[in-house]
Amino acid sequence: MNLLIMGLPGAGKGTQAEFIVKNYGVNHISTGDMFRAAMKNETEMGKLAKSFIDKGELVPDEVTNGIVKERLAQDDIKASGFLLDGYPRTIDQAHALDTMLEELGIKLDAVVNIVVNPDILVDRLSGRYICRNCGATYHKIFNPTKVEGVCAFVVVMTFINVRMMFQKQLKIVWMSILKNQLQLLNTTLNLDLLKTLKVNKKLAK
Repeated sequence: MNLLIMGLPGAGKGTQAEFIVKNYGVNHISTGDMFRAAMKNETEMGKLAKSFIDKGELVPDEVTNGIVKERLAQDDIKASGFLLDGYPRTIDQAHALDTMLEELGIKLDAVVNIVVNPDILVDRLSGRYICRNCGATYHKIFNPTKVEGVCAFVVVMTFINVRMMFQKQLKIVWMSILKNQLQLLNTTLNLDLLKTLKVNKKLAK
């Protein structure tokens, strides 16, 4: 089974991905994982990506597309299928995905689009805390620290409150991402494959 998962930041893509991987045995592949693996293994595209990253430049679509194609061509994908997370992000990338799937002889079975009430997203993201020292992520409701104010991985800890940093920008960012994802869904993807998961209630701990 070959799936694509979409949704705004905080929509729960990671949670749903864990459920899908556990129950269907597909490979969860994200752009971050693909980039790290390609650079670590020094693939052709991995070396190209590293050359841009080392210069502090954005990796162009051509290289990103190449890294995705390298990953989708591997044997474990052929054997177990995939759940693609974080790609495509643009219309051009969506067209590139269509082309590479055709070239690799892979059929996309479904697109899972998670739609969440914006107020719920604010609650989810505003409760997140990030350890300044190690980057560990917590949530005041869903994943609190065992000792208040103390990270599980370091003795002394200072947290960054996501609401304080981003609250004024969240809806602007979400609207931009949402507009782009709607364009992807409406202009490039086969809507017969679309499965929409709507979340309208706050999650209990």
